[in-house]
Amino acid sequence: MASSEGPSHGGVSLTAKVALLGDSSARHAVAPAVQWCRMVWTAARRPELSLVSHAELLRLWDLSNPLECQSWAKSRGPIARAVLCLSRAGWRAEGPTSWFDHNGLAIDLASTPPSLLADQLELGLQREREFAFARNIGCPQGSRATLDLVRNRVSSAARKYTRYQKYVIKSCGCNGLWTNDRAMRAGYLCDGLCECGMSDTVHHRLYTCQLERVRDARDEAGVSQEFMNAAREFPDIPVFTTGIHIYQDSELPCPSTSSDVYLYDRQGNPLDMEPEEIASLTSSAPLRLASDGSSSMPLIRPLQRASWAIAVCPDEGEDPVAVVKGIVPGSLPQTPAMAEHVGIALCGQIATRPTELGADCQAAIRVVQRNVSDQLSLSNKFAGVRAFAHELEGTTMINTVRHVKAHRDMNVIQ
Repeated sequence: MASSEGPSHGGVSLTAKVALLGDSSARHAVAPAVQWCRMVWTAARRPELSLVSHAELLRLWDLSNPLECQSWAKSRGPIARAVLCLSRAGWRAEGPTSWFDHNGLAIDLASTPPSLLADQLELGLQREREFAFARNIGCPQGSRATLDLVRNRVSSAARKYTRYQKYVIKSCGCNGLWTNDRAMRAGYLCDGLCECGMSDTVHHRLYTCQLERVRDARDEAGVSQEFMNAAREFPDIPVFTTGIHIYQDSELPCPSTSSDVYLYDRQGNPLDMEPEEIASLTSSAPLRLASDGSSSMPLIRPLQRASWAIAVCPDEGEDPVAVVKGIVPGSLPQTPAMAEHVGIALCGQIATRPTELGADCQAAIRVVQRNVSDQLSLSNKFAGVRAFAHELEGTTMINTVRHVKAHRDMNVIQ
């Protein structure tokens, strides 16, 4: 079922609306898979709360043999249906805890909290919606039609446009604008012409109509002349009239799964040492670390990439003596929040003596300051990262985690 926030008048494309606003029934479509992940996670990370042991879950999986079931009609029990519903998101299972996402990247359920798995499955479902949208508008096999270019602009949190303007923008992407030309082609008694005498299409209204009030509205919008010229030169490209961007899924690079870290001195020269040795470059007591994370914010969401960095700070406001950098593995969400959590977790590799850690993400700090059982709760999307952090010996050395303002020079974090 498509979101009720979008346009619902006659002529609106439901496939486009779902691609733009999502599907309110998506979580239900993959609920069996999320429930299996919940059971595996609880058995692996919170065995004292689990009704079924990890060994028993593996036995039940082997007993039901879900990988042999190929249809819903022949499925018996929730385990087989957990595997079947993965195909809705382009995922597949190879074992009870070894699954593969829509990018072909391995997902270990024992290290993936169910709340995070649900979000990751939603990305796969969105990919399938965009495939369906592309097929609906006649694109070649393997094409994706996305409305990422306008999604953030029409969200409830966006403040640039009024509610009415957002409705019009959504209608553009969902083929919901009724111009005179469209009305004529649909069989209405209409000449299909604009007041200026030209064919009344969406492209004409946006880019070529010369009525005074239309030119004034165009000037008020502040669209660059380069964009206007490109739209007039290529009237058949849908991005100029609907915001729909069409591309081949195979053109998208897969997120890297590399876990490599890179070490640099204060001049930016590479350091030939292990992360565990980098604390020896400063004699500060306690050891002072500053962690940060960020991500690119491209217009096309699957191109988003995240990375983290840890600065090893001296006693007083000098530049860091060293910096450790790395990327967020592709099996995790490529978001700023995940980058912050990965950076904080990996401080456990560096902290070889009592350590004071500063970070500028208050939400991440609140998670770290909880007791361990709360950090590993089912509802915490970052529980897998926290579980990894507690496997690092240096995590116990981090005595203080404090919030610092977002900074560009060392004086702010001292």
